[in-house]
Amino acid sequence: MTATTAAARSVAQGLTSVTPALPLIGPLLRPGTPGRWPTPGGVQIELRRLGQPGTIPASRELETALRRLPGVTRAEVNGALGCVYVGCGPETDLEVVAGVVEAAEALAEERAGREGAGVVLGGGGENRGRGGRG
Repeated sequence: MTATTAAARSVAQGLTSVTPALPLIGPLLRPGTPGRWPTPGGVQIELRRLGQPGTIPASRELETALRRLPGVTRAEVNGALGCVYVGCGPETDLEVVAGVVEAAEALAEERAGREGAGVVLGGGGENRGRGGRG
């Protein structure tokens, strides 16, 4: 066995031991504030809970709440991308928009904690979440 082969095997073995730990350490690696990305005609805001399986009712509530804000013309939760797109003009206060999203996420987390097993609302498989269609 060459030194290169031995090094490659060592790295591969190290990586296989990381995979089971990712669900536990992943949340610790995220920044404290969800990401925001300006897009043409609006902004995308990272979601951590909403958009996952069982969250369709809560996601629709967030969309409705966002559309009620001054300057917001559109709001869509995209579970596959893990974000909400908010169509808005430059006059829209993005701190208010982000506050509504953070409040909805906190409520979803609270409900998930009460209901357990990762199901937030609705209880069924009506939303396939990240990577799915629904």
